[in-house]
Amino acid sequence: MKELNIETFSEIMDEMITKSHVYMTFEMKEGTQEVELCDNLGLGPVGQFFVLMKGMAAAFKEFEEMIEKNKKEECVDAILEMLKEEIMEEQNGHKNNL
Repeated sequence: MKELNIETFSEIMDEMITKSHVYMTFEMKEGTQEVELCDNLGLGPVGQFFVLMKGMAAAFKEFEEMIEKNKKEECVDAILEMLKEEIMEEQNGHKNNL
């Protein structure tokens, strides 16, 4: 049996997701920025995270055409910083000002 670490866990999740026809919906009700996720995987938030990660990579590939090649890493860093801020404000229960 393989040792369970981030790499082997990622391999397992990749295999599970690859073998599935995945549906994921996002709902953001009017007047709010709260997002509800629904999917057919039944793997909970871990499965949703992996699908979102793959989706973000695909979305970035399309977005990438709009940025200069030498600015790609800077753009990825900015996107990750925005995600970090979003996560931290959720965790802290208030909006952080950049």
